Amino acid sequence: MKNFKKVDDLIYSITKSIFKQHDKTLLKLNENWENLVSKTFCNTSTPIKINKNGVLIVKVDNKHFLNFQYESPTILKKINALLETKTICKIRVLQKFN
Repeated sequence: MKNFKKVDDLIYSITKSIFKQHDKTLLKLNENWENLVSKTFCNTSTPIKINKNGVLIVKVDNKHFLNFQYESPTILKKINALLETKTICKIRVLQKFN
């Protein structure tokens, strides 16, 4: 019976490595991505990472690239409203080639 571990300890050891690889803010954005962008952009764009300067990097399909870039100030406002802080100061859009 001494070799048993608490469930909390097991879950923490598993999730620790996941959260180390991914920022909690980025996970929250991925969960709410459909609400932050339109349905068209939800299927054609992916938030990749947040750099240390507060820039969100998003990959977008090349045919929706310009439209996403045009809508990015509106999306930025929605993101900061969701996070309730000014964590993200800019969105950098990268083209995804298929």
